[in-house]
Amino acid sequence: MHRMHVGCSSVSQSGELNKSPCYVWGLRPQSLAFYLGIKHGSVFRQPLFEILTDKECLSIIGSYTIDMDSRKILSAILVVAIVAAVGYLGYIIINPKPGANFTEFYILNREGESENYPRQVVSGEPIDVIIGIVNHEYKPTSYRVDITGYGIDNKEIRIDELAHGERFEEMVSFVPQLVGEKQEVEFWLYKNGELEPCFSNLLYIDVIEP
Repeated sequence: MHRMHVGCSSVSQSGELNKSPCYVWGLRPQSLAFYLGIKHGSVFRQPLFEILTDKECLSIIGSYTIDMDSRKILSAILVVAIVAAVGYLGYIIINPKPGANFTEFYILNREGESENYPRQVVSGEPIDVIIGIVNHEYKPTSYRVDITGYGIDNKEIRIDELAHGERFEEMVSFVPQLVGEKQEVEFWLYKNGELEPCFSNLLYIDVIEP
């Protein structure tokens, strides 16, 4: 885009503006007159080839200066907004807002799969499963798992402390003693020494004679 240069004749000794022509380099008088018509929301009745006076030149210069000042202010506001947005984004990345706090507790078979659990077992033979815990509490948390059920010896597994996001998996075993169908084996999860369990898992087994 070409820069507009405006030149006008000087003020006379009496303090009045001269009626000398206004020269606009890079812009024809016709275009300048048309610009003034658009600027003031009207169309000139006089011919477009009429040469502008000094007052009209000063009006153009003042309007152009105001436009430049407005652009500088808008540019400054835009820079401040961009800096603020980048700063806020960096703060969110460094200090993420905590979501819902919870603990993930699951049971897997001995191959580490969440399927094909032992269904029919022999009395007196140990049953192996994997217990898994993932801490989503946004703070270090200690856990305890109790394994209970009809005809089995109760078992307790203690996990001293898990950091937020840390995972714990361990193979555990229990031995069913009594024969029967659809016997319940319950896995109770406690955290931070609480008396009430926060979660439980249930496994059904059929115990047969050796």
